[in-house]
Parts: sequence; C-alpha cells; structure tokens
Amino acid sequence: MKNKFILFSLLIGSLFFLSACGQSSNSKQKVIFYKDDHKVVTIQTEVVDTPEKQTQGLMYRQELKDDEGMLFVFENTDIRSFWMKNMNFSIDIIYIDENFKVVSIIKEAPPCTHKPCGSYNSLQPAQYVVEVPAGFSDRYKIDNQSTFIKIK
Repeated sequence: MKNKFILFSLLIGSLFFLSACGQSSNSKQKVIFYKDDHKVVTIQTEVVDTPEKQTQGLMYRQELKDDEGMLFVFENTDIRSFWMKNMNFSIDIIYIDENFKVVSIIKEAPPCTHKPCGSYNSLQPAQYVVEVPAGFSDRYKIDNQSTFIKIK
C-alpha cells in the first residue's frame, strides 16, 4: 500500500512539474481506474488545469468516445460543483479526493435544457474530477471503492 501511494505521489508530482515547465494545460494524459488493486479501465483524458479551461470543459463538443474523458486538476481539495450548460450529451462526473479515491459519482448528468442550469456537487471534497461518457461508471463498475492513477 505504501509503494502504491509513493507511485501515485511521484506521478502527480510529475504532472504538476510538467505543467509548471510550460506544458500545455490542454495536454493528453492516460488515466487508469483500479478496484481492489485490479485494473478496471484505462482512458485517454484531456487535462484541464486552468480556470479558463475548467470553465469551458466539454461545452459545445459533439461527442466523447468511450475511451476518452476530461481530467480536471485543481490546486486544492474542496466541494466541487459542475453544471451542464451548453452540453450536447450526457456524461458521468467522477469526483476524486487528494488520495486518489473516488468520493462520489454523478451518473448520466443530462445537458441543461432550460435556464437556470442546475449544479452537480461532489458529496465530499475532491481535488480531481473526471468526466466520461454517460454509463461509463456502470459499464466499468467504477464506484467509491475505486482508485485512480494518472500516467503519461
């Protein structure tokens, strides 16, 4: 368990180091979800780690493939709130804490069709959020027992 935590810490530290060295905040990163130390699924994510990119999110996109997602990286852990303004499809929103544990999931959040658009809040503080196609969490059995890891 200690070795897994050290590996997670090194990978996260590498991401922040690369971001600080001028890597585009719109870079691609692989994400692996684990459950009980067994790999569940690997997806390619677009990393968004600036307030401007985080506000834009998946707005106006036409689709998100089953093996794709968007990874939101925040500087601190807090209750996170997402909305579906200007979205063209439903998604699952996976909230992850600073220890890389899934803390809550919003399944099949639909696009906002009337104003004001509602918000989807994490049930617990989160530092990372992964948006994936609707049904992804059920299809791959992602739940509060899952852990995630980012790899380059």
